[in-house]
Amino acid sequence: MAERVAPRKPSTEDRWTYERYLRETAEGEYFTIIEGEKIVSPSPTSFHQEILGNLHSFLRAWAKQTGIGKVRLAPFDVVLAEDEVVQPDLVLVLAEHFGRLTEKNIQGSPDLVVEIISPGSIRLDREKKRALYARHGVPEFWIVSPAERTVEVLRLHGSDYATAALFEETDTLESPLLPGFSCAVKDVFTE
Repeated sequence: MAERVAPRKPSTEDRWTYERYLRETAEGEYFTIIEGEKIVSPSPTSFHQEILGNLHSFLRAWAKQTGIGKVRLAPFDVVLAEDEVVQPDLVLVLAEHFGRLTEKNIQGSPDLVVEIISPGSIRLDREKKRALYARHGVPEFWIVSPAERTVEVLRLHGSDYATAALFEETDTLESPLLPGFSCAVKDVFTE
């Protein structure tokens, strides 16, 4: 049986922290930091941006109408730990956690994280970020797949996520985390 090799941890000089990110990153440069490792992703596609705009509109309208939460869209820093910083496509912070929301970032876990996957981000979003969000106690995580035109709603159970629902184009997207929120999945993918 082959011996499993642990992933390489960044050396001290390679290690990224939020402080280093703020100090050394140029305006308009964004990347993810997980366990001190800098992870750069390519810019999103036009379709990705359409989906993001649609979801933001639906969630923001619901949040404004209900007053239950506030929505932020990428790029907006979510500082989960000193060496773990992400800019999810969308985040929602419920009213009881507004203290985590600052002018420049979210300090701690949002209540909902939405990631729109692309061919180059499947492993990052479905594995690394899933583990990261679970580790930091994000209650709900949506994975939006433009290729499949689906929205997978994952709910935190213990230390990992379980699929609560998989919504397809003919379905209506809803979540118990967001009372009164619903939208047609087909409208999420409208260009």
